[in-house]
Amino acid sequence: MVPGFADPGAGPAGDFHLLASSPLLSLDPTPLGATPVGAAESASDLDGKARITGGGRDLGAYQHQPPAVTPAAASSSLVLSGEAPSEAILWLTLEMPDLAPMASAPDITGASESHSRWRAGNGLAGIAAGNGLAGIAGNEHGAPVGTTFSFNLNEPAAVRLAFTERVSGRRGSRRCAAETRRRGRRPRCAAGASTASMSFMGHAGVNRMAFQGRASPTQELRPGRYVLVITATSAAGQSAPRSLTFTILEGQPA
Repeated sequence: MVPGFADPGAGPAGDFHLLASSPLLSLDPTPLGATPVGAAESASDLDGKARITGGGRDLGAYQHQPPAVTPAAASSSLVLSGEAPSEAILWLTLEMPDLAPMASAPDITGASESHSRWRAGNGLAGIAAGNGLAGIAGNEHGAPVGTTFSFNLNEPAAVRLAFTERVSGRRGSRRCAAETRRRGRRPRCAAGASTASMSFMGHAGVNRMAFQGRASPTQELRPGRYVLVITATSAAGQSAPRSLTFTILEGQPA
């Protein structure tokens, strides 16, 4: 039987450490719970290392010491460590890339209007400075001219204001239809007709839009009841819609 020494001919004294393939390894296994070494046998070998590091005592002056295994730095590779297949340890380490927080769609909060019932004016809609209420006042009849829409944005975004007129109609078979003599006895309902829209670049914080009924030189709201839907869009998506209702009264400002 070949003892499997590391290098018996090395130097003047030779190297009699046992290789991982030596048949002398654990030749005298110590059962679990039993005394690891005899009363007359040292608890360490000639190197001062513990006599039992694996399945049992090795024959010879040196107890075989399996190589220490240190986990490799984080990577996506597989590492096999050990001197023999029986001592091979498989290390699987994964390196996860840094993930940037996912962007979220804009958020609109605090949608409000300075007046919900007002008379139309001649001014075009525009970004309101300050509190946006300058020039919006009632006359002797008490009806103000125009209103100011306000809302908060959590980030800069493209804002769209869409106006839909609420008109009275009669209930049809599937939807609310325009009122006619033929439908005169059917239940009344309110239908929506898209009337005008306008867009602008909103900023983070409070945004105010002064509005007197004219979204553009060619888009003018007539007296009636309306629903305003406000949305904001960025590269991450579109916000949840916010709505306001208002009524434009009959009569022009003096």
